[in-house]
Amino acid sequence: MSETLPAVVTPSLQDMIAANLDRSARMARGSKAAETERALKKASGAFLDWASARGLSVLPAEVETVVAYIDWLTEAGKKASTIRQAVWAISQAHVDARIPDPTKDRDVKLTLQRMARQVGTRQNQAAPLGQEEVDRILAAAGEAPADLRNVALLLTMRDLLARRSEVVALEVADIEVGKAGIVTATIRRSKTDKFGEGVSKWIDPETHAAIQRWLACAGIEAGPIFRSVNKGGRVGTDALSPGDVARILKGMAKAAGLDHTRISGHSARVGAAQDLAASGTELPALMTAGRWKTATMPARYVEKLAEGRGAMATYKAKLKAKRQGRAEELAQLAPVSEDQIAEIRAALQAELRSAVSQAFYAAGAELLDPFDDQWGKEVRAEFLARPPLTDAQIIEIMQKAGQEAAAAVMEDRERRDRKAA
Repeated sequence: MSETLPAVVTPSLQDMIAANLDRSARMARGSKAAETERALKKASGAFLDWASARGLSVLPAEVETVVAYIDWLTEAGKKASTIRQAVWAISQAHVDARIPDPTKDRDVKLTLQRMARQVGTRQNQAAPLGQEEVDRILAAAGEAPADLRNVALLLTMRDLLARRSEVVALEVADIEVGKAGIVTATIRRSKTDKFGEGVSKWIDPETHAAIQRWLACAGIEAGPIFRSVNKGGRVGTDALSPGDVARILKGMAKAAGLDHTRISGHSARVGAAQDLAASGTELPALMTAGRWKTATMPARYVEKLAEGRGAMATYKAKLKAKRQGRAEELAQLAPVSEDQIAEIRAALQAELRSAVSQAFYAAGAELLDPFDDQWGKEVRAEFLARPPLTDAQIIEIMQKAGQEAAAAVMEDRERRDRKAA
């Protein structure tokens, strides 16, 4: 008598594909920013559903399948950015599974080019929340716990040119006040900082005061800064989600009588970038301020706006100077580029930090120490001999610093050119 063998249970093709995609997602987890991981999972799932419904292989996917998917998304009226993200997700799934990537094929690239011509490649830009809009929002804000949180959130996003994921990840310990009163916020991980090296950015005293008012009201001493608040004013324990940021900014704009329909979680970042560019910030400096790896997005935000100098701290200093009737004096400051600032920082010595940083802080500029040379000693002597410094003295010193830095940079470049020749 033959022995009856147990039935062999085999997983469905869709289950196998889903398992492979899930494995790829687990392997990638932690190697990509949180929002990137969410976008990857969503786009991969959409492709899986589409292909499975048509009996098509997903992993590996045929070139013809990817081409058909692009055409289907195009006909469905999807934006170019959405379609490019879908192709990127397919590519990532194949790379993570260590199998040939069909999206590199010439036919796929040609299909993407055709799609771009058909639907256009330009993304709908979020409406900016510039200084004018921010002033209106602040004037309309109340004193309820949610209002205090919202004001602190908006000002923080503006100062840091923060992405939604960056601002909701901020914790109390990330805000530090230096010896000279300079306030900084540490962005520990961002979209362009995949390894979590972190970066510290300047915070305006007004913003810091708004944060402190919110923390005191909410009784928050540690953990996430920006948390949920229910209708009764009770503060939650978890951080806001990136999606909450868009809802909050829309609500603030609406309450201030602004058109809120195109306000998004990027609006504060876009508005800050445009204000910086309008004040004369050069594109490289803007990229540094907003932590952009390429010039594509900041250039799009600030198209045709004038080039110039500085970053957020300089912009805020100009704004305050204008309100205090000192705009003409600050307009005479010698331009200082990000490269020049880097040259200055490279030559700084901590021993003179307190004296000079106080003067630069009073003018709203970045924390800088003096050169450790004869000029630096003269500056230090000037500080110690004539306290407190007047606005005119601060301006004079900053002009001299800019001129000295520019001369040093030009001399160094000429030396490198001669050496290269």
